[in-house]
Amino acid sequence: MRYVIGLFRVDFIRLLSIRFLPILFPSILLLAGLAWPVDLGIYKGCAATDAEFKTTQLYNGNNSLKMAFALQDDGGVDVYFIQKTGGLKRYNAGSKTVTDMGSIPVDDYGEYGLTGVAADPDFKKNGTLYFLLTASESGKFMYHVTRFKLDAGRTKLDPATEKVLVRFPAEHEAWHSAGAMAFDAYGDLYVAVGDNEKIDEGPGNTADLRGGIMRIHPDDSPKGYSIPAGNFGERFAALFKAQGKADLAAVYADTAKVKPEIYVKGTRNAYTVTLDPVRRWLTWGDVGPDQGKVSEEYDLVHQSEYTGWPYFAGEESMGGVTPYHYAVPAGGTRAVPVNKAAEAGTVNGAKVLPALREPILARTQGCAMTGPIFRYDGRIKSAGNFPPQLNRKWLISGCDSYGFHIMTLDSAGEKVNSNVTAFASIRPSTLVDLQQGPDGSLYFVSWDNGVYRVDYTGACKDPALVPEATGCADPASANYDASVPKAFNDPRLCAVGIAPRPRALAAEEFRVDGSSLTVGVSGPHTVEFAGIDGRVVLTLRGEGARSYPLPQSLPRGVYQVRAATNTGSRSVLVSLGL
Repeated sequence: MRYVIGLFRVDFIRLLSIRFLPILFPSILLLAGLAWPVDLGIYKGCAATDAEFKTTQLYNGNNSLKMAFALQDDGGVDVYFIQKTGGLKRYNAGSKTVTDMGSIPVDDYGEYGLTGVAADPDFKKNGTLYFLLTASESGKFMYHVTRFKLDAGRTKLDPATEKVLVRFPAEHEAWHSAGAMAFDAYGDLYVAVGDNEKIDEGPGNTADLRGGIMRIHPDDSPKGYSIPAGNFGERFAALFKAQGKADLAAVYADTAKVKPEIYVKGTRNAYTVTLDPVRRWLTWGDVGPDQGKVSEEYDLVHQSEYTGWPYFAGEESMGGVTPYHYAVPAGGTRAVPVNKAAEAGTVNGAKVLPALREPILARTQGCAMTGPIFRYDGRIKSAGNFPPQLNRKWLISGCDSYGFHIMTLDSAGEKVNSNVTAFASIRPSTLVDLQQGPDGSLYFVSWDNGVYRVDYTGACKDPALVPEATGCADPASANYDASVPKAFNDPRLCAVGIAPRPRALAAEEFRVDGSSLTVGVSGPHTVEFAGIDGRVVLTLRGEGARSYPLPQSLPRGVYQVRAATNTGSRSVLVSLGL
């Protein structure tokens, strides 16, 4: 255990399903500005102030759950959001209106229904949205991971385009739906599925998809997806083999005993997930049991893991304290969890589970919701882009009026170095989704009040600060890029035949000397001059190695000058007339 907080909560998840939230939990929301009571530090002489954050309600209504985004050509962000009963709506950034996009038939008993949505990474071209839902199918209650395309005019879902990628049965008269979905930068889709109040059969059973997080790579094959390298079964088969445990390695390599779609196993109700867009660290808030224990989890993993439920939660050994009064199986420990039902043959999964990955943070009671790990990108021109002070910070919250907390992680993502309260004047009591949009602003959904955007209106900008580049950091690969730190290595970019990602240009490839600047690489290039506010005021375009005189037409001041080519980019600060 790394960090512990104590708080109370009312059990929001069950009340959500009863649909009395607007009466029982009026949200406490400030709609015209946020207070920022903590010192975020000075970034290059600039500090964010309380008056520089503005909240805008995009949609006023209840029954909303999750969001997906579509960045428009003018920098505006359309927000697609779902409703538990099957509805899809869109907030149009241009017209500032909300329209119905259609409805998907679902079985919305209890917490279930339409619970997850994600936009295809190539959504602008293909108009494809992915959903997690529950449906009645031939008299059975089923989970579906499915996708639809929008019609040619992007005004409605096209029902004829549906393709169900993954389907599996669930218990109808049960709780814990989870339902969050997210794509990473490489096209892998993560899908959080609740434990469905199953114990050995769900989160403790590697032959079942309930109580875990799937990872698949959607494609246009007849099946509709492939399995990314390094998922749960593959990772632990290799690990156990390296440990000399050949029998256990064989179990984990058997896709009948370990579902290949599993990425994380051992979750209870991971209602929200987020991904660090560079390092692909996966975080989620796992809503814990209501027993007054330190069992409300915020989890962060760097690879496939088992995270303990149903035998462990937070700091607690769950024997005798879960709503099911289910004891830790005899002989099971945090280092070697076991599934007695598998030993008895009741379920088909592995008998021995991997050592659990401890949560990075836990609190007493509550309703854990994860938010984004912020990445500041100085190339974003949106005025609402959150300030560089928040770069690499992790925002968490809860559906229980927990408020917003900014976490500072160590560089390895193994512990929380600090936890400070932010946005003290805004404490939504029914928060169900919290994301950073492609415009750098913060978006959140309140179940009983609608969809909101939080914009930064201050002057703290840094055009030179951009997310780190991933690439191949393996010297044995033909795609090896020495400029890529090992921490940002992507093995798939090391594969033969895959071109390396654009790198940072070397100093000799783009430099400013005296009264001129020089681009020293072949191929087309672009050179942009931006003011300290990030606004581009001059663009030069050329071909091949070329020198330009520094412009005399620009006002005196300091400019961020960025050169971009087919092979990489580089930014430098230039003083003109000073």
